[in-house]
Amino acid sequence: MTDSTPAWDFSKARRNQKYKQKDGVATGVSSRVAKSGNHAHSCTMGGEKFTLFSNEEFCPFSDGDRIAFDYEVKKLRTGSRMPYNSIVPDSLRLTVPADLSERVSGHVYIFSNKSMAGLLKIGFTNGDPAKRAVELSGVTGVPTPFRVEWSMPVLGSARAIEQRIHAVLSKQKHGKEFFRVTIGEAQSIARRCYVELYPEAAKKLEGSLTAAELAAAERRKQIAEKHARRDQAKRDEAERIAFENSPAQIWKRHGSYEVRLREFSIARRPGRPGLFSKLLGHHFPDWVQIKIYGGKPSGDLPWKLDIHGLVAGRHVGRERASFQRLEDALETAKREADNFCRGNQEWVVRFSNELVAEPVSYSAHVDRYTTMTLSVWPQVELLPEYGAIPPRT
Repeated sequence: MTDSTPAWDFSKARRNQKYKQKDGVATGVSSRVAKSGNHAHSCTMGGEKFTLFSNEEFCPFSDGDRIAFDYEVKKLRTGSRMPYNSIVPDSLRLTVPADLSERVSGHVYIFSNKSMAGLLKIGFTNGDPAKRAVELSGVTGVPTPFRVEWSMPVLGSARAIEQRIHAVLSKQKHGKEFFRVTIGEAQSIARRCYVELYPEAAKKLEGSLTAAELAAAERRKQIAEKHARRDQAKRDEAERIAFENSPAQIWKRHGSYEVRLREFSIARRPGRPGLFSKLLGHHFPDWVQIKIYGGKPSGDLPWKLDIHGLVAGRHVGRERASFQRLEDALETAKREADNFCRGNQEWVVRFSNELVAEPVSYSAHVDRYTTMTLSVWPQVELLPEYGAIPPRT
């Protein structure tokens, strides 16, 4: 029988006496993210709750698995300061997967005791090896507690396997159930005796552990792939946001054109002449300004027309008008502006990229309110419902 410890299953025993030991069937297995940011994997065993804190989302045990581990009783740092049982990560060992857990009839164990240097106690129990170690430690005459160095679950008679081990190690025997051997030697002989007595059972247990290891590897792979997809989605979202906030895209969404079709031929004087100027017979030059605004409407017509000016010293103009198509706004503007003043006119047409089929590129630095100022019509095409830009003249 080969080593029954899967690659993901840590089994280095800690010899710090403040740690307690536990061996049994895990039930009520759950996982959550702790306040520290680590993953907390919990289970119930013998009416007590135990928690393994890990930076991995993968939980190394499932409901029904028989596991062994060291644990430490700690207290919450804040709040009620309630005690909890924290599993020592590098002591956790899967002894039997859930599919065979109910068929385990006992354990062969190896105990050590620091008061008995060089000696190991090799025995069997039909219950929990950790609990058996506590029972033996409470016997009068034992100065220091026993520690579980290793245990092997068996599908068969644990007593028969123990007796065979004792027979093989008879020359190293040193008192009842104590032997002067290394842990490695004792483990090797225990496995060999198990295989010799119960070859099919040992093979079945080994195969179950191998299957559990493969299932764990597959689960790790699935978690890694899920994390990779999530990280890729975050990168894609970051790239999308960066693209949407690039100058070119900001210009396409929020840019606008301001076309100055005609400038004033005489400088505009917006106010009326004063009393002194009137007494001397002076008056300001006539002018009229035409402004057309185009923006995507929210239920109203997209093109707005404003006309105002100063003619014969008096303010002239008309109320703002709305149009569906640009051609209609331009025709109305020309007809009404000429009625006020034919000579000194300024024409400004401003419209947003919302009305444009494909905005022209704009390499200058842009922000949400960037306007491209032109003296002639841009080489763009309006969306059909908003009209057409007249040809260049």
